[in-house]
Amino acid sequence: MINKNRTFGSGRDDPDYNKQVDPSPEFDAERMLSGLEDIKVTSLREAIDDIKAMVTEREELSADLFNDLEKMKTDMSNLIFQMNPETDKLEILNLKKRMFDFDELKTQEKLNNFRDIALLKRELREREKEYRERESRADVLDELLNK
Repeated sequence: MINKNRTFGSGRDDPDYNKQVDPSPEFDAERMLSGLEDIKVTSLREAIDDIKAMVTEREELSADLFNDLEKMKTDMSNLIFQMNPETDKLEILNLKKRMFDFDELKTQEKLNNFRDIALLKRELREREKEYRERESRADVLDELLNK
């Protein structure tokens, strides 16, 4: 049965009448602002970790490429020593040209690797600077909210 005479939220009969309610809407806004700042700091931390992982992956990729090129050059060099210089002149020249091309590839890879890592490290420095600034702001904001 519904009590038609009862009014909700209209005085001492209301069960929520004595509950403590923060009267300042600024408190919720401050908590929200603090939460957003924490999310930004966490996001920057993840970006920094991702960049560090990319630097490591790029270094590993370059090392793998160098090893593969060196292995191919060694294999070609061994093949040249097994050939007869009198009858296989053209093949020996082609293999030596390929070995020279591999040296050019290695040099190009060194330059690309250096450039890529330099760009990643520059981005890392920028993100770390932004992270420190955001973290500092978040700490100040937390101190203000806790006063």
